[in-house]
Amino acid sequence: MISSREYQTQELATTSTSSKENEKLSAQGVQVALENFPTKNVSEATPSHPYSKYAHLFQREQQFVSTQSSQAKKQYIEERKVVNGTIGEVIRKFEKGKLLGKGGFAKVFQLTDVHTHQRYAGKIIPKGAIRKESAKQKLISEIRIHRELRHRHIVKFESCFEDQENVYIVLELCPNGSVMDMVRKRGRLTEYETRYFMIQVLDAIRYMHRECLVIHRDLKLGNFFLDENMEVKIGDFGLAAQLTSEKERKRTICGTPNYIAPEILSGKEGHSFEVDIWSTGVVFYTMLVGKPPFETSDVKSTYKRIKENIYSIPESLGLSSNAIELIGSILNSDPAKRLSLDEIRSHPFFDAKIPRALTSHALISTPTFEESELIEREDTSSKENKGRENRRQAVAASPSLWNDAMYSVSQDQRAPLQKLQQMRTTMKQNNDHSEKLYQALEKQLSIQDSDRNRETESQGTSRNKATEVASKNNKVLDAPSEDDEQVVLNKAREQLTSSFAMLKSVEQSPFAFTSSLNINDGTTSGSPSFQSPVNALTGGAWICKWLDYSKKYGLGYQTCLGSVGVCFNDGTKIVLEKGPANCIYYMSRTHSSTEKQGHKWIRMTMQDYPAELQKKVKLLIHFRNYMLDHTPKGQEDPLNSPESSFQNVETASSSETCEDAITLPVYIKTWFRSPYAIVFRLSNRNIQVDFNDGTEVILSPEVHIVTYRGKDGRRNSYQQGHLPSLPELLKRLRYVMELLQEMLDRKTT
Repeated sequence: MISSREYQTQELATTSTSSKENEKLSAQGVQVALENFPTKNVSEATPSHPYSKYAHLFQREQQFVSTQSSQAKKQYIEERKVVNGTIGEVIRKFEKGKLLGKGGFAKVFQLTDVHTHQRYAGKIIPKGAIRKESAKQKLISEIRIHRELRHRHIVKFESCFEDQENVYIVLELCPNGSVMDMVRKRGRLTEYETRYFMIQVLDAIRYMHRECLVIHRDLKLGNFFLDENMEVKIGDFGLAAQLTSEKERKRTICGTPNYIAPEILSGKEGHSFEVDIWSTGVVFYTMLVGKPPFETSDVKSTYKRIKENIYSIPESLGLSSNAIELIGSILNSDPAKRLSLDEIRSHPFFDAKIPRALTSHALISTPTFEESELIEREDTSSKENKGRENRRQAVAASPSLWNDAMYSVSQDQRAPLQKLQQMRTTMKQNNDHSEKLYQALEKQLSIQDSDRNRETESQGTSRNKATEVASKNNKVLDAPSEDDEQVVLNKAREQLTSSFAMLKSVEQSPFAFTSSLNINDGTTSGSPSFQSPVNALTGGAWICKWLDYSKKYGLGYQTCLGSVGVCFNDGTKIVLEKGPANCIYYMSRTHSSTEKQGHKWIRMTMQDYPAELQKKVKLLIHFRNYMLDHTPKGQEDPLNSPESSFQNVETASSSETCEDAITLPVYIKTWFRSPYAIVFRLSNRNIQVDFNDGTEVILSPEVHIVTYRGKDGRRNSYQQGHLPSLPELLKRLRYVMELLQEMLDRKTT
């Protein structure tokens, strides 16, 4: 397995011969574990090439190769475009610089884009070293997982390509080395610095676990790299695993001996996200003490101490009681009793002040801080929360791009960030656009946290009261019969299965690596399709815009017919129908034991709704206004002009048409996110999958229609049994079919 040891590959070392033997044994042990590393993932389907189906969905459409050349002692690496097996023009050219590190089969060099002068870390893997199919699949797994992670505190994945001799992975350069280097030079870190780094690490792990279902499985100081601003970037995803569900367990024995969790060593019940929390505890201890808690002269003794949870904290170090207590709470041998990420972040240790920023002088000497250079926990929490929200929304609007500038950082504290402006123009323009969109929404949704807290405390009472008031003054509609979700999913799966049975297999690209990471556009083969907006409605209404703001409120969306809705985090729903009367439909939640009896739709008007719903109506209007003003990348406007969809909600008359309404507009019943897409199940029984690259698939099992919107924005609908042999469509449909199967499996279990 190729483990991306981008810059440093050795852990904290001692000078004894026995320690060197320990390192040798450790390397051998990890190598054996890597040989048996499984590749099962939700995105896998064919045994012959597990990854080739889906990873190509989320990368540029062309394939790339590289050629190396030498000019006057300088070495260059060229990234070239390949179309239909033909090598084309140079996409980018890098100057190969100094060696940054090596490990396993790979070496990492500094690469400089000769056009933009942007510097990167280039990981080069000789193809001769990965001839075994298992080694290839492990490398593909590492690439697939890393390239989908976009977070401020994770090393950025720039690109990957190949030539006849090597595979190249281009990564963000972290010029200040790693936290391991820092600890080796200084001995240990202060509690101020440890808090500073740990907050960043916890935020990145939280993102990996909750939003991506990724377990890193090799968290250690050597994999915590430091960028030019002395912020942590987690790297090396060679041992990472992506789960298909939160309940899945892994059983592979892998990791670095000093940091490995006891449940990995036992292997009895498998392991999950808790192993990363254990490693975080080891990291926390090592920062404060200067060496790992279970370190011994040989691996067997280290494992024995881990299993028996034997470690000590030198009293001479004078660590705070909060630090000591937190170490013990994280390093609990029972994964179920180990602190969660949120519990760690809420621990009193993090109540103390932290530095606003660190300088590179901290790499070699212990810093001192003036009072003005420290900030309270409330300030850091607000900053981190805002960063997380901006990050989630930017990924939704522009899934293939990310930008550090979206984080709220003052110029005097982060002047080096100005260098990021040298990045490619297209990336900057898209990210600037995304940032403006979400800053605008953040401003619109500037409802005080205290109001939100008060609503949370009384939401149970408010719901019941809202239902009671609405029943008196407005019309309570009978809720449409709740579809048996299993029936709907089965119909959709059967539709795809039947369609695939009539298709020939899609040819595979000859490129071993880039074919599994990119997509070859095909052409239709005369299959009947209809492209006009009217005919596209044959399959029913769909979601044309959406905004995932579930970190605070919920998911807002707009249908192609113009209505706007919100799925709130508390399980309630609200829909504003397009039309002169601006009717509102609100679905309350009762405490019934069954779903069918537990929901009621209430029809109201903008002038007559319960006071308890004021907050939710206000949020609905904010979402509606935002949808009218913005169309995020990969989304589209309603079929009719947005400006004519609604009258002014403050002046619309309730007597125009609202009382005559008898049917609900199409709304989202359930939704969830996968690593590669967002999935909606609509009230018209359609299943819509919006991929991160801007493409979209809609299954209409009731009328046997599949609708596909490509990257060019064109929408085509196909009848069942008449799907075109279009690789970009078929590979997405196979992914959708796996999602359906996963949903059905969850239902049955």
